[in-house]
Amino acid sequence: MLWGYILENNNSEKMRDNQSLFQLIEQLEIADDNLYFDMDGKEQTELNKLLKDIQLEDRLVIRSVLDLSDSMDELIKILKLLSEKKISLCSCEEPFLSGEDYADNLNSYLKLHKQFIEKKKQKAYQKAVAEGRVGRPVKESDIKKAIDLYKSNNFTVEQIKAVTGISRTTLYRYINKEE
Repeated sequence: MLWGYILENNNSEKMRDNQSLFQLIEQLEIADDNLYFDMDGKEQTELNKLLKDIQLEDRLVIRSVLDLSDSMDELIKILKLLSEKKISLCSCEEPFLSGEDYADNLNSYLKLHKQFIEKKKQKAYQKAVAEGRVGRPVKESDIKKAIDLYKSNNFTVEQIKAVTGISRTTLYRYINKEE
């Protein structure tokens, strides 16, 4: 059986172009009883009804997977539920998530995306290390002030830290460099 889910435009969100979805619904001749309309992307009461009504090996037509949820975790739950029911999905805006293996495709994409993010972080860290930019930057004027206060023997290291923001470790590192 064919089903359609439409998240309508409302005043609080960016306007959605549902034209391609409506054209597909018309071409597939989906019965009005099998169309679910939500006006609010937060409540999505009709989506919840649809998820209860849809049966094993049915087909679902949507504009975008973004209409199904506001969070990635919730989207994955919904896609897993649909996948368990062997629902064939047709997304107008994400054809790569259409068919029956959309949950696997999305999980594979997320894993790949995480690997690219981690790779980018590692390259940025290695570049920062090579340029000597790792750690919090310290102002030379604060270091000089902290060393002068320390050498005056009138202040404790904790007092110096409170005034200059220079940690104990950093202060001693710079003192040792001077000597």
